[in-house]
Amino acid sequence: MEKKKKSNRILILVLCFSVILLCAILGCSYYALKVSREKKVQRLHSTVSSQIQTVAELVTLKNVYSSVASVQKAYNGNVFKIAKISGVIRIGIPDIRSVNIQVSSDGKAVNVLLPHSAVLENALTSQELFSERNGIFVKVSTQELFDEINEAMEAQEEELIKSGALSDSDNQAAAILTNMLKACGFEKVTIRFQN
Repeated sequence: MEKKKKSNRILILVLCFSVILLCAILGCSYYALKVSREKKVQRLHSTVSSQIQTVAELVTLKNVYSSVASVQKAYNGNVFKIAKISGVIRIGIPDIRSVNIQVSSDGKAVNVLLPHSAVLENALTSQELFSERNGIFVKVSTQELFDEINEAMEAQEEELIKSGALSDSDNQAAAILTNMLKACGFEKVTIRFQN
């Protein structure tokens, strides 16, 4: 009888030890899985951040234009100097490194905070110069001509902004980043713009 009680006690101790060992193993496995998931989310955040932030600026709209700038001087009749100019205006996110990215703890959602779009460049791509005074060329200062060309370029830029190009560029930037992040495996992508 005493042997039976002793063997029952040993059996109970072995069972208790086995249950404790099993709980410890399950607890360690859960902790390891949790740490692994957190590291995966951190790696995903680092990867997404580094990929987005390697881009210096994000050009989302490009507008090519042509215009005419003219300088008129009067000297024994009408004198004109005309410049036909062509240029390109680029609009987009000026500093993509200022983007704020937050990945959810489960790694399924991402929130992105972007600066608003701005004019990145208004560059002159070509110019043709025409000058006439009753069929004879007349000197017009270079500064006068540059002033007229700059005014024509600024007018093109203002017209583009008034037409809603900055808002269109914001929408395009959001679409580009949403598609890129969904391709990275995020199920939910939220894009917001800074005030």
